[in-house]
Amino acid sequence: MNKGNFRVINEGILLIGTSHIAPLSLEYVKEGFSAFNPDIVCLEIDRSRLSSLMSEKRGVNPLAVFRVGVGGMLFALLGNLASRILGKRTGVMPGDEMKRAFEEAVKRGKRVVLIDRDINITLKRFSKRISLGEKLRLIMDMVRGAFKPSRIPNLKGIDLARVPEAEVVDALIAYIKKRYRGIYNVLIGERDRFMASRIADLAGENPDLRIMAVMGAGHLNGVERILRAKLLNAKN
Repeated sequence: MNKGNFRVINEGILLIGTSHIAPLSLEYVKEGFSAFNPDIVCLEIDRSRLSSLMSEKRGVNPLAVFRVGVGGMLFALLGNLASRILGKRTGVMPGDEMKRAFEEAVKRGKRVVLIDRDINITLKRFSKRISLGEKLRLIMDMVRGAFKPSRIPNLKGIDLARVPEAEVVDALIAYIKKRYRGIYNVLIGERDRFMASRIADLAGENPDLRIMAVMGAGHLNGVERILRAKLLNAKN
């Protein structure tokens, strides 16, 4: 196992960090099933996104603007467009590793738990909690290509076909946290806490079962840190 992207929390919990457009992520999912043989498979996805993946309708519904607001809708549209463009370069469409993990779990008769917060809640919070200035800065930076590897330390020469190493993810998260603090809190920090709580609850309710959680590499460090603290507190 690639230790950087596979985190063994204890003998009953394994976290796998993926890139949603990297072919290697599909191999990580396969390796997790083979090496860990989980009883419960947790996915960084919610019910609506899983339904979209399984139906192959991965676009953004314009009518969702009434639920999530203009800011959230704009972010979703831009994110969807960018990931599709990059996915065409790698040959893997966004979320293929989540779909593979779901299908493999069902085939093996494993329990599947969707641990991410409802996307509508996240996008609605994006619309309401992120300042107009920060939203405009994000859009301007995307237009100017501020996310090109040359603009962020340690990201030069990044291979989209692979899952980024820990130091690369750390550099990107640090950049986002510094430049877009509100966006970091809504899209990463809050969801890290939400997913870690879900996994901790599952572990407490199923102490004899093995849990494997598949999530984007950007959530791996945060979820691991929070989960370890929760499990430690549960013992005390």
